[in-house]
Amino acid sequence: MRIKALYRSRILPVFFLALCGSVFAQTLSLSVDDAVRLALENNSSVQRERLAESVARARSAASWNAFLPDISLSAALRNVHELAGLDDPARPDPTGTDLSASAGIRLSLQAGVGETLRQTELEKNRAEIVRTDAEASVVRAVKTSYYAIVTEQRRLELYGKNLELAQREAAMVQKNYNAGLASELSLLQAQYAAASLEPDLLQARQEFAQTLRAFNILLGIDPDTSVVFTDALDHNFPDVCLPGDVPERIELRADVTTARIARDAAVSRCRAGTLNRYAPSVTLSESAGVSDLQDGFSAPETGTFTLSVAIPLNGYIPGSETRIDAKELDAAVEKAEIALKDARTEAREEIRSLFDTLNRLQKSIEITRLNETVAVRAYELSREGYESGLVALTDLDEARQKSLEARFSMLNAVYLYKAALIELAYALTIEESELCVPGE
Repeated sequence: MRIKALYRSRILPVFFLALCGSVFAQTLSLSVDDAVRLALENNSSVQRERLAESVARARSAASWNAFLPDISLSAALRNVHELAGLDDPARPDPTGTDLSASAGIRLSLQAGVGETLRQTELEKNRAEIVRTDAEASVVRAVKTSYYAIVTEQRRLELYGKNLELAQREAAMVQKNYNAGLASELSLLQAQYAAASLEPDLLQARQEFAQTLRAFNILLGIDPDTSVVFTDALDHNFPDVCLPGDVPERIELRADVTTARIARDAAVSRCRAGTLNRYAPSVTLSESAGVSDLQDGFSAPETGTFTLSVAIPLNGYIPGSETRIDAKELDAAVEKAEIALKDARTEAREEIRSLFDTLNRLQKSIEITRLNETVAVRAYELSREGYESGLVALTDLDEARQKSLEARFSMLNAVYLYKAALIELAYALTIEESELCVPGE
């Protein structure tokens, strides 16, 4: 009994905790490339676009079925019977059951069938571009999120170090207070300064945990997975210039390409509408049937072939629905042209803006780095001065806060530069390593 009680009270809880730890404490080491690979494999948005592309490809590959005829097979049961009380021996129609069957083949051809096939091909191209852009967007999001989390990790470390420094200051004031060298007010101020940092650190940790969960969801892995980030932010900030083929790069962008495909599709629909509105349509059909199957099957001896030509006339009538539809198709082409022009303009402006942002950040980083050096050194001197009795506690606390803020500013500048570099590479549809760097 004692063994069972010991098992229930000690061994089972330990086993349960070990099991929970194995389930919830998964750890994954990830580089940027590893994170990108996981996201491309598991991200739900990418998976949806790949499915949509596969459907569009299947439709395009089977577009030839527009020339397949409609084939039908039908059967009928006909029963002629007398109604109760109305029996008439002189009725010429015999009563009985007749079983018949027929088969037919029908092919309709319109003048705009070629444009219909072209629209199917354009839709396949559009789906491919959307899928490619979805992958590129996920890669961009993964990279920026990865470096944002690395930055937040470093920020958490600085928060923790700042708290440790504040606690050391409080301990030093406590020691001076015990020796009669510091006032009670100074002690309370030092203790408050240290204690007030703990809620900020706790909030930063909670926000980091939420950010990490969102990052895991982006990768398509368990949100509770613990991730070790093996890559760090590069503190080299080379001068970046735009490549010489920016106009060609703009034409390769997903937004410009989809706008161009939309324009081509609108033109194709307009052409198809014109052909179907004015050109004749041709219908070919062949049918054959047999009857009296209740007496046995015999092959049909004759068939019926039909050739019909239909010439639409509504397109020639002013104010008709067909004419209005034609105007809508023409307007759709003009709208698509405007949208394509706007997409090109917005792409140029986005690239220029990102390039200017990179230049501004690159020039301001050295100033931010100098400010960090000055603030850190100022805190070191303030600490030495306080220990020598030459600097007040409030001045020491202010110097420590300025040192922390300067470090945060440097972290933020480094991340913003890297994020802008990633955005510019995405805007130009190239890798960051392919950006033109003078002197290299």
